[in-house]
Amino acid sequence: MSGALVRPALRQLPASMCLRMPPAAGQPGLRLTTAVTPQRYHRNNSSRRSPSGGWASMPLAPGASILLAVALCSVSADSPAEAGWWPFSKRQPTSPFSNTIPRQAKKQRAKAEVQMRKYLAKMRMPVQELMAGLRKGEVSREEYDKRMAVFNDEVELATHRIIFGVSDPPDARRRYEAEHGNCRYTPEAIRLVSALSPLVEIGAGRGHWQRGLFEAGATVISFDQWATPPSSGNERGTTAGMPQIGRVLPGDEHALRLHRDKTLLLVYPPPGDMALRCLHEYRGDTLVYVGEGRGGVNASDEFFDGLDAEWDVENILDLDPFPQCFERLFLLRRRQRTTVGASSQQDA
Repeated sequence: MSGALVRPALRQLPASMCLRMPPAAGQPGLRLTTAVTPQRYHRNNSSRRSPSGGWASMPLAPGASILLAVALCSVSADSPAEAGWWPFSKRQPTSPFSNTIPRQAKKQRAKAEVQMRKYLAKMRMPVQELMAGLRKGEVSREEYDKRMAVFNDEVELATHRIIFGVSDPPDARRRYEAEHGNCRYTPEAIRLVSALSPLVEIGAGRGHWQRGLFEAGATVISFDQWATPPSSGNERGTTAGMPQIGRVLPGDEHALRLHRDKTLLLVYPPPGDMALRCLHEYRGDTLVYVGEGRGGVNASDEFFDGLDAEWDVENILDLDPFPQCFERLFLLRRRQRTTVGASSQQDA
């Protein structure tokens, strides 16, 4: 399961919309969630409701894996002009972060959203019946946990098949994340980033990139909050039962205040304002961003607006992403600020 795509959907849910069942000994509690996720549009810093005028809402089965579709499928645009590729659009995109996702891939994601809605509707009834059986005492807790584990596995594999188009092997995404994290680095990427040492990484997960950089001789200090609830394959969840790949310390963007002289590394940040908060806290002049561009599953429009306004892209590397993913590596340098005093002296 893709932890990075699941993470934002979980964080956006109000507590009032989550039903928690009491956990068994040594087991996490059941979380039956009704997700309310607006359609996102990446052009011009806009967020709109769905074309029908309402929010994209659906009852979800337990387990974080089914939220993957919500996070991934909520990034489609409803018109060619909004997507930025329509030839008669008045505003042609000039940002290196625009149009990084092929048009056909956007169509595929929209199609996957429809398929996921149908699948979730199909799964809703048996899950609700199982929960009702537990409440009424018709199903023992042991039987409940066993059957719920089966449901979660089914949902996770179905999600991978629908979203990523992967069915052979059915757990390919899970294996990918276990070995590489959310985004696989390449030898060229490691060479480029290690040359920018020392580095500070925020949102490091289990430390896959840190390990690769360390082996290349780089100095990297990595932080992560591990704020996402645990789930199978979720590298940003709790580390219980999930051994660290690198040495990752607890921390968030506030750690940047102590590491202003280091290059900032952001690998596959979640949708939302996490990456933007890092951008606001960082005082250095070199940034490495790894992820999808505008309209993708990483960061926010405000984050990319900030990059366009104050940073120059020095280099872009293609990576080797998982199917239906479009991560790239962007090396950015902060633009030199021009002050009034400096301009006056130059004129003199």
